[in-house]
Amino acid sequence: MPRYTCMTTPSETDRPAPLLHCRSMLEGSSCACCSGRPSALSTSGSRRFSAVMWCRIPHRLLAVGLLCTAAHASAGIKISSVDREVAISHQLVVVTESYVFHNDGKSGVQSLLLCSPAEYAAAQAHQEVTVGDDEDAPLLRVEQVEDSNQPANITCMRAHLESPAKAGSSIDIELYTVHIGLMTPFPAQASQSDPQRVLLKGSHYVASPYPISKQTTKLRLSSTSMISLKELAPTKRQGRVVTFGPYSDTAPYAFSPFSVHFENNNPFIRVTKLTRELEVSHWGNVYVDEKYYIRNDGAKHKGPWSRLDVQKNPAGFGRFALSALTAKLPPQAHTFYFRDEIGNISTSNIRFGPSNVQAEIRPRFPLYGGWKTEFTFGYSLPLSAIVSKVKSGRQLEALFSSPFDNVVVDDLVVKVVLPEGATSISAKVPFPVNQSREVKHTYLDTTGRPVVVLHKTNLVPDHNVEFTVNYSFFSLLMLREPFLLVSVFALLFAGVIGYVRCDFVLSRDNKWHTDRQKEKAVALVQKFTGIIAERRNALTFLDYALSSGSDSASRAKAEVDATIKRTNEQLKAAEQQHEQIGSSSRNAALASLREKELAMQAIAMQLFNKRLQLMKDNNSLEEADSKLASQIRTLDESKREVSRLTDALLQKT
Repeated sequence: MPRYTCMTTPSETDRPAPLLHCRSMLEGSSCACCSGRPSALSTSGSRRFSAVMWCRIPHRLLAVGLLCTAAHASAGIKISSVDREVAISHQLVVVTESYVFHNDGKSGVQSLLLCSPAEYAAAQAHQEVTVGDDEDAPLLRVEQVEDSNQPANITCMRAHLESPAKAGSSIDIELYTVHIGLMTPFPAQASQSDPQRVLLKGSHYVASPYPISKQTTKLRLSSTSMISLKELAPTKRQGRVVTFGPYSDTAPYAFSPFSVHFENNNPFIRVTKLTRELEVSHWGNVYVDEKYYIRNDGAKHKGPWSRLDVQKNPAGFGRFALSALTAKLPPQAHTFYFRDEIGNISTSNIRFGPSNVQAEIRPRFPLYGGWKTEFTFGYSLPLSAIVSKVKSGRQLEALFSSPFDNVVVDDLVVKVVLPEGATSISAKVPFPVNQSREVKHTYLDTTGRPVVVLHKTNLVPDHNVEFTVNYSFFSLLMLREPFLLVSVFALLFAGVIGYVRCDFVLSRDNKWHTDRQKEKAVALVQKFTGIIAERRNALTFLDYALSSGSDSASRAKAEVDATIKRTNEQLKAAEQQHEQIGSSSRNAALASLREKELAMQAIAMQLFNKRLQLMKDNNSLEEADSKLASQIRTLDESKREVSRLTDALLQKT
């Protein structure tokens, strides 16, 4: 049953009848003091509600309204113990709070309030609320609320339990939060040789709407060099750890400010904008391209700067400067590049390991406080490393944020470029992001490649978790680009062939016909002389065959006879075609050349037969040539005559 508190409002005692002020835990519940039901309700605030109800009270003289305000009541819930740890990691403040809640009420509790200072809530980038400290425990659903009694400098949220906490039971809740910008450089400026000192503020007590029986806070600083500390006894220091408490029986919303001034020489690396593009190619690779805009948010550099001093003593003159970034990449990563607007940056080192690839990159200059730079880093992965086949099609699994250690990202855009023709696209990220779709046109694309765009702000290393993109893709669509390329070249060649075969002359006069006849005649003359050259080469082949012996010469004679027979027909056909279109003088020259060539062929064949016979009669080739010297001279004169006539005919052409 809901619990009520009924009292007479002091400021209203002068009224004719007492006005009862009731607070209820639930809307619409009966009032314990009058057993009435609410007749009117009014609600105000985003998460705050108050029910105003008038309850009728029997009175002999006058019935008056009863004002009842229903709001959240924490009666029955208390915190047995809280262990809080505040860890400083570079520029991040990581807070882990382990609660033990106890339900002293008479009914179960479905939700609990968790609060933090407003300054911490405004700087919060990531949070996890779980039951117990088990890493596999599911995250509880939370929503920001306002308690009616909470101070203005406190922000609360409601954590919804999976099952109600029964009356008399206890439940362990762990709240894990990561904050950005809580540490302030103090002083705000530092020279090249100065250390970086920062100031962190907070409360000795855990902010809570419930009473806390016992609580302890541990500060884990990044160094042992502490300048000042605002304490609240009992306080214990041990190296880099400062322990506040234990404190007993603290009231709800108890607040006691603390401040710690210490040395933190870690660079405050802030990526103001990061664009990651993962282009999927089903030909075997996934191309990752990352564009960084980086700034060092530490103490701003003042005074002169010397690179020589940094190189001589990096520990003394570059304490909190960003000199290198280290990324842990999948072990299959390859083909790395690191460049900026000037060009390639060669100051990088890649170390291959069994479980990952460590890429250490160094900007062109160390980044001191307030300095900024920009660069592009990229690499390739085998398709099988992050894309797998599932029942619904294909699934891409990749890390969401930057692979570099200890960076904060203000604005991140992740673009997953899928192959052209991909359908049924869906993306799943384990935290809220803005999703949209684009189309990217690259080489040989027709309709363009679908792009999944994921956008989120205010990221810390805890956000660098796996996300998935599911899509369907028909493998034969991979042949679209090669087919398109082949088709383009085929059309180009076909166009050239068609062009050279087309006649673009608008009119054909007598001169055009005469020129065409001359061209044909010249082609016939060239064909005629080419056949004669082939026949002369055949005769030369016979001479070489004789030097190899009578058997080889006999076989060569058969081949030459076949060539002479075939070319005789070709000579005759060419001569007849030329007679129809050629001039009479050239026709006569062709006839004379053919007659001389036939006579030369006859002399050559007679001489060959005689030389062959003499060699068969056991004469050497030299002896045979000596006996036939006069006939050899006659053949040479005939060859010279044919050559002269051929040259003369070509000159006329």
